[in-house]
Amino acid sequence: MSLLRFFKERKQLREQTLRDLVDAHYWHCLRARQKRVDLLNKTIRDRRAAVIKAERVAQQEGRLDR
Repeated sequence: MSLLRFFKERKQLREQTLRDLVDAHYWHCLRARQKRVDLLNKTIRDRRAAVIKAERVAQQEGRLDR
């Protein structure tokens, strides 16, 4: 009986380990994707800010007619 219990527990542990690995991989991919999205959003924000700043400077110098 104890041998059967040993193999049953080993199988459960192996399944749990596999689930943990899959779960860890899922969260790793999710975090990596979020980092890429954050970087892209930061780049877009920075470019918009640069355009707005350039427009302000041009407007102050009288080169931009609005």
